[in-house]
Amino acid sequence: MNCHKLTGLIAGLLALSACGGGGDSSSGGGDPIGGGGGTPTPSPTATPTPGPSYSTYSALSGDREFALACQGVIQTPGQAFPIQAVPFGSDVQTLSYDTSEQSWLIKGLGIEQLFTPEDIFTPETPFPTVEEQYLVMVNNQPVASMNILAPEPGGMALEYARNLTYAIRNEFQGNNFENGNCVFGVPTLPDDQPNATSVTYADYATIGSIIYVYDDGTFAAYRISGSEEAISVNLNTFAVDISMHLIGTLDDNSTSGAGSAAEATLDLGTFTANGIQIDDEPYGIGGYFDAPNPSAEMPFQGWFFGPQGKEIAFSYSKQMADGYRSFGAVNLVARR
Repeated sequence: MNCHKLTGLIAGLLALSACGGGGDSSSGGGDPIGGGGGTPTPSPTATPTPGPSYSTYSALSGDREFALACQGVIQTPGQAFPIQAVPFGSDVQTLSYDTSEQSWLIKGLGIEQLFTPEDIFTPETPFPTVEEQYLVMVNNQPVASMNILAPEPGGMALEYARNLTYAIRNEFQGNNFENGNCVFGVPTLPDDQPNATSVTYADYATIGSIIYVYDDGTFAAYRISGSEEAISVNLNTFAVDISMHLIGTLDDNSTSGAGSAAEATLDLGTFTANGIQIDDEPYGIGGYFDAPNPSAEMPFQGWFFGPQGKEIAFSYSKQMADGYRSFGAVNLVARR
C-alpha cells in the first residue's frame, strides 16, 4: 500500500459533511426589593448582574491563542492507533496566531508546526465550510497540512466554535504522521451556566473520515455523515448525554484486492455516551462512546462555546480490527 497516498487521503478527508435545525438561550433577572414608611415610594428593582461578554470567532483580532481538544490517529507503516485524549482546558496542545507574521502555530504533545502565508493552499474545488487551508511542501513533497473549518449545523456557520484538521509528524511517536481532528474557538466560561435545569441542542453537523486497511494491504476511505444526533445536558447532575448514528460514503479505494470490493455505503450504527461528567479542573467533557462493535475504541473530548454554552463541539477517534484495521477522526458540533 502507498503510505504517502494514504497520508494524503487522511489529511484531505478530515474536512467533510453536515446536517441540522435552530436554537436559543436565556438568562434570569432579580426580585424587587420592598419599600416601607408612611408615604409609599417606588420600590427599586434589582439590577441583574451582566453576564460575561463573548466575541464571535470571526470578530477576533490581534495575536491570539486557543486551547485544542483533539482526537485522531498516529499512522505507522504497520499500524495506526488513537491519540490519547486530554481535557480541553489542559492547554497542553494549542493553536496560536501571530498577527504580524499572519501565521498559525500548532504546538504540544510532540508536534510543532508553523503555517505561513506561503503555505496557503487553494484547491480547484474548495470545500464550502473550509475557511483556511494550508499545505507545507518540501522538495515537492507534502510534509504537513492544516484546515480550519466553520461547520454549518442547520445550514448556518457556527459563531463561536471551529473545527481544525491537521497532518503533522509527531516527534514523540517516532516522527510518524499524526492525523488530528480538533475543536477550538471562544469557550464558555465554566461558571457561565444557563438559567435552566437542562438544555438540549437542536442543530447538528458531523464531519470526518474513516479509513479501512485490509489484511492484503489495500484500503477504502469513507466520508462520515451523521443522523439522529442528540445532545442533552443535565445542569443538576452536570452530566451530558450524546447519541448519533453514523453513515460512511465511499470516497476512494484501492483498484485491486479487498479494497476494490468495498461497499459504496456503510451503516456504522448508533453510538452513545451517557452520564458523561462535566469537568472543571481542568475543564472538559470527555469519555468513550459505547460502540455497536465492542472492539471499536472511540475516545472523545470537547467543550461548550459562546454564551451559556450556545454551541458544543466534540472530537473523537475510532479504531477497530476485524479482518481489517479501521481508524479515523470525526467531529460532532451542535447549536441550540
